[in-house]
Amino acid sequence: MEIQDIKMRLTMANVIHYYGLKADKQSRLCCPFHEDKTPSLQIYYKTQTAFCFSTNCQTHGRAIDVIDFIMYKEAVTKHEAIKKAVEIIGGENKQSLRQAVGESNDRAMFWKECLPILKME
Repeated sequence: MEIQDIKMRLTMANVIHYYGLKADKQSRLCCPFHEDKTPSLQIYYKTQTAFCFSTNCQTHGRAIDVIDFIMYKEAVTKHEAIKKAVEIIGGENKQSLRQAVGESNDRAMFWKECLPILKME
């Protein structure tokens, strides 16, 4: 999988959700890369980047993409962050598949219970 493919399939929203973080209504959150009492990390969903406005941040005042976010959050190399991104994408696909199968099973159970009732009428 190419880096561009990873960036197209893995959004900043996916990464934030994966790490259990939640942005406020202005798309800001407390930066996970340093001690932060007030939200200083701005998420830009249109460009799929983030920028921390704190001078204490290890991102050193530069915009970061999803791979950089993983790299800083996991404290790993760029190569390891790319591997983690692929893993996250794979996990989301498995989760989506599990959810789809679960919904399909729920519908099947619903109709299995309803059909005998409908036949009686």
